[in-house]
Amino acid sequence: MLIDFSISNYASIKDEMVLSTETGERLSRLKETNTITENQFSLLKSLIIVGPNGSGKSGLLDGLHLMKSMVLKKSN
Repeated sequence: MLIDFSISNYASIKDEMVLSTETGERLSRLKETNTITENQFSLLKSLIIVGPNGSGKSGLLDGLHLMKSMVLKKSN
């Protein structure tokens, strides 16, 4: 389960960027259908990444993919 992912100095991302799946205070309308509670964390089931061109959305996804491959790669 991924709660927070932070990345910096990767691809076009210079400063630290944090992707969090924790629910915020503003979530109210879909709180019962779009959240799960695990180990005292209230987490989003899904999320959307939005931003202007060149803001690092693709770099963030590439970083997530790299992290996934590093975690799942079997060492010899």
